[in-house]
Amino acid sequence: MAKPTLVVTVGMGDNKDLERTLYAPLERSMRAATADVIWLLSSSQSHSHAVLLCDRFPNLPIRIAQPLPAETEEDPEGCYAFFRDRLKSVLAEARTSASDVTLDYTRGTKTMSAAVLLAAVSLVSIQ
Repeated sequence: MAKPTLVVTVGMGDNKDLERTLYAPLERSMRAATADVIWLLSSSQSHSHAVLLCDRFPNLPIRIAQPLPAETEEDPEGCYAFFRDRLKSVLAEARTSASDVTLDYTRGTKTMSAAVLLAAVSLVSIQ
């Protein structure tokens, strides 16, 4: 049986107000989802935020994906390829189709958000 899955990008937020610009919006998104699994996609820079979210909300079914390598963070093609591979892994592990996955790309960096959205669309179009 397919498991509803939420995939969330974790960016940097505003260092002066991480609560309002990163943690609270991500918490709302994760709590509103009816997902059996929540995957956090981060960059090497934002990985610590993903770890903190996992620690902060132990009652949520959060999993942290391997972070985007530093050398790929501002490279749209490399970022796209990386996230396409991550999304394929999420689908395979959940034994689900792209239609059972919700993607929240609103808190990633601009490059991350664009790349993961394109990767998700490419996976939907081939199914």
